Amino acid sequence: MKHTRVLAAGLFALLASCSDTTDPETLTEPGTVAFSFSGASGSSFDVTGAPPVNQSQALTTSWSVGARDNSDGFVTVLSVRARSGGLFDEVYMAIPRLTAGSATVDVNNCTTDCAEFVFTIGAPTSGAVQWEYFCEMEAGTLTISTISSQRVTGTFSGIGVCTDDNLDDTNFAVSGGTFDVALASTGMLLRR
Repeated sequence: MKHTRVLAAGLFALLASCSDTTDPETLTEPGTVAFSFSGASGSSFDVTGAPPVNQSQALTTSWSVGARDNSDGFVTVLSVRARSGGLFDEVYMAIPRLTAGSATVDVNNCTTDCAEFVFTIGAPTSGAVQWEYFCEMEAGTLTISTISSQRVTGTFSGIGVCTDDNLDDTNFAVSGGTFDVALASTGMLLRR
């Protein structure tokens, strides 16, 4: 599980270093990701916004978006909550389906095409691979309720483990999760 943490942190460093490109047809639509959580300074995450036009602002602006990968059969959801002090929180979901229905998160038994939910709290916008908490859902459900060529909605919940910046683990739970995001027509989001 530790290698997944480094990969997720690297994903966001990669996103921050992307060129200043946009897809104005789909990326200007606002999206929402919201949920409650316990453990790891638990509270809630609720972000509504469109991705910034300039990707160099990807970690300093709050936004939510999705991407549809028809070749691999995945929908990916990414949400960033900008914080003061050069920090941000982010959510990354990979759902291995392109139609309405549920995907089970099971990190102990899944080896290919796995559903994933990763939640990072207090990562620095500098791109350094560190965080206040890095949380990975180990068991749960990611559900696509509706999907079209332009938008996807759904729900999610589950349990997992958060690792703090001292590499100490604590349990966490996600409940009442919802997403409603525009789907990028390009491969803006990379699946890990």
